Amino acid sequence: MKTTALLIPLVMVVPLFVTDRLSAATIAGAGGTYSTPFAPADTVTFDAGASGSPLLNLVVDSSGSTTGTSGVWSLTAQGGTNISALGTIVDQSGAQTALTGTSLQFNRDNGPNTTLLGLLGSSTNLQYAWSATATFSGFTYAANSQYNLSFHVDGSNGLLQGLSGVNPTFTAEFVDGSGTPLTLANGTTSTNLAGLLGLGLSSGDFTVTLNTGSVAPTGTVGIRFLGDATVNSVASTLITNNLATVSNMSLDVTPVPEPTGAGLVMVCGVCVMFRRRRRLVQLH
Repeated sequence: MKTTALLIPLVMVVPLFVTDRLSAATIAGAGGTYSTPFAPADTVTFDAGASGSPLLNLVVDSSGSTTGTSGVWSLTAQGGTNISALGTIVDQSGAQTALTGTSLQFNRDNGPNTTLLGLLGSSTNLQYAWSATATFSGFTYAANSQYNLSFHVDGSNGLLQGLSGVNPTFTAEFVDGSGTPLTLANGTTSTNLAGLLGLGLSSGDFTVTLNTGSVAPTGTVGIRFLGDATVNSVASTLITNNLATVSNMSLDVTPVPEPTGAGLVMVCGVCVMFRRRRRLVQLH
């Protein structure tokens, strides 16, 4: 009985040690270093630019973009159109990427006439695009670790809703220090959120996972959300100015010991246990 009692603490050492090695750390989100990752509030809006024509003139620019930074985020809004006269904008519709303090939004910033795209005609489309990249300074990728990015998306106004004429995409990805997408646990470099929730569902929770191997990716830990939508005059009346909202985001990292390392810990624990048992038997 004495021998068994003395061995119990030794048996518990190994699982406790391994459990401690596997404890997760929160980078962003509640309890993390970046507890309010969507702050401070800010917006980046693309303006297609006014025409100097003395007459009313329609300007369409699908490739032009505006960029800005706020907190940990680099924001980009691309694509827009406006009506101008004598260098003054009369009405406009431009892509907008916004931080609200508690969420990230992909919007379009419309002027007083919300049916502006109707002037383009049914055969003309306008491409909106959004990009938001967060770089968490002070955190570099660690080898043999699992990174989990979890968040809620409300895309019921366009980017996750199957509306005819919108043709949206909405993706989430991990990036290295140079902004290059990293290969995720699902074997792709980005997870396309559109359609993942099932037919008719446009809001829900997602988790994107990155597993690093024995060689860690270079640079600072970063994530990126990308969205775009091709909108025609018909679809324009069916969607609101907020096409998608990301909220309740968290980013965690969990060390994953190499199989050889974990095996070595177990072997050492067993050896110590048997050695102690043999000494106890000799004493008795």
